[in-house]
Amino acid sequence: MITVTIAMRSLKDSSIELGKFSAIEDSAAEFLASRCGYHGLRLDGLAAISETAAAFLAQCRGASLDLGGLLEVSEAVALNLAKFNPAGHLGVGGLSEVSSECLSRLASRPGDLTLGGWREVTPSIARILAKHMGFLRLGITHIGEAAADILAQHKDRLCLHKLTNLPVVLAEHVARHHSEHTFLNGLESLSDEVASRLSVMRGGSLWLSGITGLSDSVAAILAQSQADQLLLDGLRSLSDTAATNLARYDGEVLQLNGLAGLSAAAARGLGAYRGELHLNGLRSLSEEAASGLAHHSGGLLSLDGVTGLTDAAAQILATHQGEVRVTEENLSSSAWMILARRTGHASRE
Repeated sequence: MITVTIAMRSLKDSSIELGKFSAIEDSAAEFLASRCGYHGLRLDGLAAISETAAAFLAQCRGASLDLGGLLEVSEAVALNLAKFNPAGHLGVGGLSEVSSECLSRLASRPGDLTLGGWREVTPSIARILAKHMGFLRLGITHIGEAAADILAQHKDRLCLHKLTNLPVVLAEHVARHHSEHTFLNGLESLSDEVASRLSVMRGGSLWLSGITGLSDSVAAILAQSQADQLLLDGLRSLSDTAATNLARYDGEVLQLNGLAGLSAAAARGLGAYRGELHLNGLRSLSEEAASGLAHHSGGLLSLDGVTGLTDAAAQILATHQGEVRVTEENLSSSAWMILARRTGHASRE
């Protein structure tokens, strides 16, 4: 339990991790709230707190109050927590059971809010969440069409990073109200229609690292994305046509770190991309594939994971006009020297 003594010691001893404690005294909550710094308090180990402790903690004026370990809260506790700094972030992402009354209290607080712990949102819960004013992070894994229609009425950004299905109406919402980094890594597949809605997202990065396979048509649609960065680290394979389609993407960064192998035709396709290209999952690179990637002219070509590179393939890759990033320890000394000498800009990981 966090006592006043432990709380006082934690201010001077960084080895004391308050996030590992499962309980807190009311007096310790009062002490910490009065002395929390700019970053706020991270107490995500707490399994429960009293109404009084919640009232004290809500007085913290830091940027964040993280109580992600709470499994349930009373309406009184929820009411007190809702008073936390509206300019900060309140995290109660571990709630597995929450009444409509408690949820209404928490959602009534404007500002950044993390909720979660339950797997699916019902229409009644969605109706409450849609009224929240501010950035809303939800740890849900599934949502039905009816609930999605209601939740899409939310007026601010939504983070749905664990969602395994994305109804079209929510895809449209995410594209309209997105943050700097849009994480949709829970998705394992992407339909043409959903991809089309996401492609209109302007700026920022779009993370789709849960997707393991990409159809040629979805690759063509994603290539139209207006996001600055497209990250597909979950892809395990890529057809030659999909590679050619993706290369038409006009963003700054294309990241495909999940690919362990690449055909010569796919390499030629990706070589046409005109931005930073990250292929750090590749373990080997044939002379034919190296030739395809050597034509890449978008700046950085990152191949940190390559361990199998012949001198001949290195000679070909050395004709790349931009920076080639490899891990020196992964290559033979001769292959490394070829890249370093010929390009003058081969870089170490």
